[in-house]
Amino acid sequence: MTIRAAVESLTREWRFKRRLPREFGCAAVWVSPAGGLRYLLRRMSSIDPELLGLAKEFVRAGDVVWDVGANVGLFTVASASLAGAQGRVVACEPDEWLITLLRRSAREQSRTAAPITIVPVAVAKELDVRKTTSFVAAGLFAPSGICDEYESEDEMKVLADYVRRSRKRIVEIQNSSRQHLYGIAFRRDYTLDRTNPSYEDCTPLDVVPPYRSGTLPFRRLNTVGREYRTWLINPTILLPRLVADLRRNHVLFRRRQFETKAELGELSQNIIINCTGYGARALMNDHDVIAKRGHLVVLRRTLPRQFYFLSGGCANGRVMYVFCRHNDIVVGGTVQTGRDSEAISEQDRATFERILGNARAMFEGDPACVTA
Repeated sequence: MTIRAAVESLTREWRFKRRLPREFGCAAVWVSPAGGLRYLLRRMSSIDPELLGLAKEFVRAGDVVWDVGANVGLFTVASASLAGAQGRVVACEPDEWLITLLRRSAREQSRTAAPITIVPVAVAKELDVRKTTSFVAAGLFAPSGICDEYESEDEMKVLADYVRRSRKRIVEIQNSSRQHLYGIAFRRDYTLDRTNPSYEDCTPLDVVPPYRSGTLPFRRLNTVGREYRTWLINPTILLPRLVADLRRNHVLFRRRQFETKAELGELSQNIIINCTGYGARALMNDHDVIAKRGHLVVLRRTLPRQFYFLSGGCANGRVMYVFCRHNDIVVGGTVQTGRDSEAISEQDRATFERILGNARAMFEGDPACVTA
């Protein structure tokens, strides 16, 4: 347990009445360190200025406002003040102790404020990164999936800048000895002796050095090949860690469903995560957007020496790769154009078997004898 967590636990039963800034009618809010140590010492205007700013920007007189995950009720009480007596505020919070604070705050609001209804439930679980397509990615650091999207010389400069900045951050984390916390690990990526556009056309040499030629280091697959030096970025470790870091720094998570292209264009944010997924084609009314679906097989890692990548495809051009991660091995793959269903059919199960057959053939030393 951290010192911060210990202090929050020991002071959980403390409660204080604080007041919001004047623009919210100096409304009373009962707070506790259980909702965060910042409620002990900071001025109310500086505890969460972004949250109060959202209330000022969006809440109008007569509005009905839902505060999901209300905590001590900062946004709840601010919205009640702004919505006025003709409005209504519904605060959803599963924590029993915080609910007692919310109810006490609700009782102390003025007659000119909107009535506050406390709903003691969790409307939504925490952001579940396991349900994102990024979570099931294999984790090779190389711009393989997006390389073809950058065509002109200027566009390639943009891609090179992205890749260089990513490498810089990876190295910073490595040098701080925190790479295991973020799922980062150095990897040698072995391929057959053939051109690899992802590295050679799309990755600057100061990010991934030129390949080295030699005999591949596998007992039966001992043909001449190439060795690239890159990183594993394990999404099953990285994504939960990023969410935890963002929440710890009080970053606000907002989920929205878009029905039109205009709604998307109205966003003021310049960084959007998992915005449209398979809905991009319909939302943008762009028939040039084509869904691509792949297959992966995840195996349990059983040997300590399984710390390599084997990528670049088979001798007959079929997609095939093996990525050894921290605790498992990802075997791929396929690229199916126009498939946007996540359901697994009997045809898909046959594809999984072919993927494993391709990998077996490769490591048995017969890279040309792989199936479609």
